[in-house]
Amino acid sequence: MKKAIVNNLKEKKINIGIFSSSSDLGSKFPNRVLESKKILEDNGFKVNLGNLWNKSIGYTTGTPKQRAKEFNNLLKNNDLLMSMIGGYNSSSILECIDYDLIKKNKTKVMGFSDTTAILLAIYNKTKLPIYYGPALLPSINEQEYIRNWNIKQIKDFVIGNHKKIINPDYWTDQRIDWNDYNENTSKILKSNKLESINKCIVEGRLISGNLNTIVSIYNTEFMPKIKQGDILFIEDSLKLIDECERNFAFLKNSKILDKISGVIIGKIEGFDPKQSNETYESLFLKFLNKKIPVLMKFDCSHCHPMNILKIGAKIRLNTIKNEVEYI
Repeated sequence: MKKAIVNNLKEKKINIGIFSSSSDLGSKFPNRVLESKKILEDNGFKVNLGNLWNKSIGYTTGTPKQRAKEFNNLLKNNDLLMSMIGGYNSSSILECIDYDLIKKNKTKVMGFSDTTAILLAIYNKTKLPIYYGPALLPSINEQEYIRNWNIKQIKDFVIGNHKKIINPDYWTDQRIDWNDYNENTSKILKSNKLESINKCIVEGRLISGNLNTIVSIYNTEFMPKIKQGDILFIEDSLKLIDECERNFAFLKNSKILDKISGVIIGKIEGFDPKQSNETYESLFLKFLNKKIPVLMKFDCSHCHPMNILKIGAKIRLNTIKNEVEYI
């Protein structure tokens, strides 16, 4: 039986709107969507599914205008917008998002993976903090440890104002068939351990996201300019080593790595080194020419469970103790 974690939302019920800006997987797993909705509601939230959650045009949920309309409509009556899932097509709606309404209502927006495009665009246009964190379909209807961690993160860091990020004791990158998932399904959880190099403490503005998506919107009006002293968080999923090398070369060639004061690397799901002996982390470090702190295998990625990172916030990165906290 699924147990709700302690509800600290008694003063005001938080309305969460679910937008489907990219993949149409919601239409393929409607039972998982509805179960995830129920879990959030059992934990004190009110969840409003957008009108595209169970729609498909063959590869995504609707035309760019339809997806942008759903997103903008959800802005009107919700405190937090959460993505259904990632995919490849969120950048198609960027020019149609109502950034003025987001700024007026101070609406919080959260998601990960391909939703990076929307998150960075909103931050760049409004300067409001935006949250790299759980999405409805992959993150909520999970076994108890994962589900409760993800929901507590939302309550602590999106609704609340907690400062220090406590890393989970366990994690998993095990993939399962959602058609076969039920409340007795149990993934194998592994003991957790962060790694780092260049032991020191730095402070800076956090710019976060899925690296593959950052590359796709870089040098557009939607991407925040990387400033001297920023701290960069990156993560990716199901990537071949040659794709990762290309993206790391982009970070170097665009001079991003010259400007930043620290790096956080999220756990990589499904990295394929081909016939090499490289890891995602070791390959990245080959492109880093200056001695800055790098925290690796951080739990904010396509693996589970998921910490939440606030894009645009000032953070303290401590690789002596392997800690991250908001200032």
